Amino acid sequence: LRIHPSRVEWFSHRFHGELIGYVTVGENHFVLINSMAMEGDGCRLCQQAERQLMRLRRRFECARNGSRYCEDPLPFPFSPPIIMQHFPLYRKSDRQCADGPDSAPEPLKSEPLREKWDCLSAESTELLLKALRPRAVFAGHTHYGCQTWYGHAFRSICFLSKRLFILLFICRHWTCGNLS
Repeated sequence: LRIHPSRVEWFSHRFHGELIGYVTVGENHFVLINSMAMEGDGCRLCQQAERQLMRLRRRFECARNGSRYCEDPLPFPFSPPIIMQHFPLYRKSDRQCADGPDSAPEPLKSEPLREKWDCLSAESTELLLKALRPRAVFAGHTHYGCQTWYGHAFRSICFLSKRLFILLFICRHWTCGNLS
């Protein structure tokens, strides 16, 4: 599947978006990712997204290190970013997901996910995680929900595609209230 540059321009213009966007809401840093630009196949779209990702990485690293001499400082104090994207991070299957009301049923839970189709590739996932060191990743795309912990570092949540409304409570650090 090829994405024509004019289509990307149309989408970016209509939705005022970058391939890798960044917004701050209440001192929470959100990184908005166009998953189609994370194929990692060297296409023009992917190269542009990788450059934007590396620029954002430098901004976060500078803020994380507390440097006063940042080229393009963040508008608020540093807190690990929250990634929002369409495709979920790479995982072998939904077997890695915590059980929940939106979880895939057996035997679907054990079916292998296809990289670059059902989820990001392992390489693109590693690139995003190393570059941004997020505290949470929110995604959609799949027909079942999935909540996955990546070590003790952060949680990845993939929302059921049929959900019409999601209420999300986010504070600068996970320690605000008794969040489970």
